[in-house]
Amino acid sequence: MAGHGYLAVGLLALLPSICLAAYVGLSKVFRKGMGKGEAALCWSAMAISLTFPFTCGYVGRHKRWSTLVMEIEESLVDEFGRDWGFRLLQLHMLCIAVIFFFWQRMASKFEAMNPGQKK
Repeated sequence: MAGHGYLAVGLLALLPSICLAAYVGLSKVFRKGMGKGEAALCWSAMAISLTFPFTCGYVGRHKRWSTLVMEIEESLVDEFGRDWGFRLLQLHMLCIAVIFFFWQRMASKFEAMNPGQKK
């Protein structure tokens, strides 16, 4: 049935997304008194990684529902038959990669400025 693959990916993505959020939360950059820009980047990295399984579930649920309704209404598929759910998941993974890249750059700058500081 359509959409079950997205649900399976969402379930498999639970553990890596929790690990990524914990990695950001337990880093030396995530501390009391950090700047607003650092806080926004850390919190957005954690939030976007934790919402990926929800995005997979949403796409899977919508695909299952649309296959049931597709028999009645053919306008749910655009003229080229593109899969918008796949594109949404790719966009979400791109956002995770970009935010994590910027977080890594910020963390390396923090380590260079404060070499021996403990959390």
